[in-house]
Amino acid sequence: DGARFLFTILAAHADRQLRAAVEQGDPPEAILKAIDLIAEAERQLWANVNLKQVLETQYGLSLTGWTLHAAWALSDDALTIVGWGINPDGNAEAWIVTLPAPPDCPADLNDDGIVNVTDLLVLLASWGVCPATGCRADLNGDGFVNVTDLLELLASRGACAGSECRADLNGDGFVNAMDLVELLASRGPCPDGECPADLNDDGFVNALDALDLLMSWGPCP
Repeated sequence: DGARFLFTILAAHADRQLRAAVEQGDPPEAILKAIDLIAEAERQLWANVNLKQVLETQYGLSLTGWTLHAAWALSDDALTIVGWGINPDGNAEAWIVTLPAPPDCPADLNDDGIVNVTDLLVLLASWGVCPATGCRADLNGDGFVNVTDLLELLASRGACAGSECRADLNGDGFVNAMDLVELLASRGPCPDGECPADLNDDGFVNALDALDLLMSWGPCP
């Protein structure tokens, strides 16, 4: 949208100034000025989006009765925002919001610990321009779900760090042809009890599980 477009322009300009200042050996004042420009670009982004709507829809905050008028400052990690507004009693009041850190495995769009076909389908269903509240499948944060995000998801395929490597059916630390052979030998409805090759837990070992296995190909994390 327009706010993200403005942010992109301002941030790109500030980034060029910062790089030039560092490469040219400019004095610290020039470098700090370039860093301030980047921070200003971030403030412009928050100033041009419906911040209240974002906080309520994306982060689950209850802001009933509040009117958020301005965001004054943003922390270096972009997780703490300070501003002012009108509280439910009708009085002007400063506010501070601390957002949760982003997920360690952003391409795991359904939070199941693995980046696979299910996440790919979620990304494809979100294809196009993100709404003002943002969209999780926009992995590079440019306001669009497109080929760049698709490539990032494919590059992240497989189990997330610290998660179980379910597609490693023989437990040798790799997802490879041996696991694929084991999966194909198990195809069909799952009997009662465990069905390790049913990677998407739908009760069947079929082509969808094979796709999940192929997306996890290689060493386990």
